[in-house]
Order: sequence, then C-alpha cells, then structure tokens
Amino acid sequence: MKRILQTPGGRVRPAKKAVAPGEIIPWADLEWAADHLPLEEFLSFRLTRLASGVQAELSRHYGENYELSVPEWRTLAALARYGPINFGQLLALSTYDKSLISRAVTGLKNKRLASSTIDPGHGKRVIVNITAAGRAVFGKILPQARARQVALLSRFSARERAELYKALKKLQTLLGQDPPPRR
Repeated sequence: MKRILQTPGGRVRPAKKAVAPGEIIPWADLEWAADHLPLEEFLSFRLTRLASGVQAELSRHYGENYELSVPEWRTLAALARYGPINFGQLLALSTYDKSLISRAVTGLKNKRLASSTIDPGHGKRVIVNITAAGRAVFGKILPQARARQVALLSRFSARERAELYKALKKLQTLLGQDPPPRR
C-alpha cells in the first residue's frame, strides 16, 4: 500500500517515509511553504519554543534546589568542562550575549561557585574558573540533569533519536555552529 502525504496546501503526494494517515507535514511541500508557511511552523520558531520548553523543564530542579539561573547553570557547566578559561572564550562557548554571561559569572562568583583573575600575560583579559564549591554543586547537578535528559529522550525510539541527532547536527553545521571540541 502506497502511503500518501497531505500538505497544508491540500496537495497530496506520495510520502517518502511512512507517516500517520492524514498527518499534515507543513515542510513537505517547500513550494507551498515559500508562500504560505505560518510563523508558528517556521523552523526557528519551533526550535526556539522547544529549546525554551526543554530548558525550563530540565532546569526547574537546579533552579529550585541550587538557586541557579539557566545562564548560571550553563556557565558553571562550561567552567567545569573547559575552565580555567578567559571570558572571551567563555562567551564563544555560549549562545548568550556578553552582558548575560557577565551577570552569570558575577552571580556564580557571589555564590562562591566561580572565581576570576586578571591574566598576568594580558592585563585586560579576565580568566574565569570554577571553585571547589562550584565543582561540588556541579557534581551533584550533573547526574540529575543527565537522568532528566535520558528520561526525555527515552520517549523516542533509538531510530528517532539517531535521526533527530543527525538532523540537529546537520543544522548546526549548515549554520557554522559546530559544538566546541571535546575536552
């Protein structure tokens, strides 16, 4: 039995892969999408909403239990993996702007989870590092954050997870946003 795909424009065409009967895939017909795609179906709109929703769900725990904002948690995680690191490099690892990273570092310093020093080899460069207390908090949060990631991803089949990972990696590559090297 040949499966068909109905686009929002009403066109019916053979589906390349199995889809649920009557399922509408707004990106299937790019000619239609070029003129009619609603804002809520834009890739950027959906990715932003998904990222915000996933982050809110996963960060609720460390926000409540450790009094960390999302930018503070991400900065702490970057420091745990890459620190000590200069502020410019920390900024490059982030998706945030300079002022938000600066506030996150200040918040972490106020909580004694991070420290900063002036680079002796470059008088204006600031080196940021995680403290022992920061590493202890990170060590408590990371297993819980991983467990929440696994719980969310477990709702997908192994094949769906692989396809999602490949699609996201391809988007990152197309946008020149390959993740930083592993350390």
